Amino acid sequence: MKNLRFKHRTYPNIKHHPDFEIVEKGEENMFVVIAGGRSGTILTDPEDYDHFLEGHLYVRAKDDRVIQNFLDLQTELKEIANVTSRIRNCGLPKVVDAYTRRYGRPNVLDV
Repeated sequence: MKNLRFKHRTYPNIKHHPDFEIVEKGEENMFVVIAGGRSGTILTDPEDYDHFLEGHLYVRAKDDRVIQNFLDLQTELKEIANVTSRIRNCGLPKVVDAYTRRYGRPNVLDV
């Protein structure tokens, strides 16, 4: 039987993307739940995620288009979180992999 845990991994060990960055609490404009029953959920209102314990992702998107991209990607992130035999999780590499597969990586080198 194939190991389904790595079914979605196409860009292993990539932990950053030019469209967004992981920041400290208070600097974010969206929040990604990465573990537990709501893993893969994207929240944009701080009142909705203030009660979460630390360990989830505070994300600052470069613009509103990126926030909308994340909201559109939410269903896929939840599916990715379900592919595990333990607690549901959708960590940073999985989030970046899913985002990169759907929206690509812009050329960040300005020559």
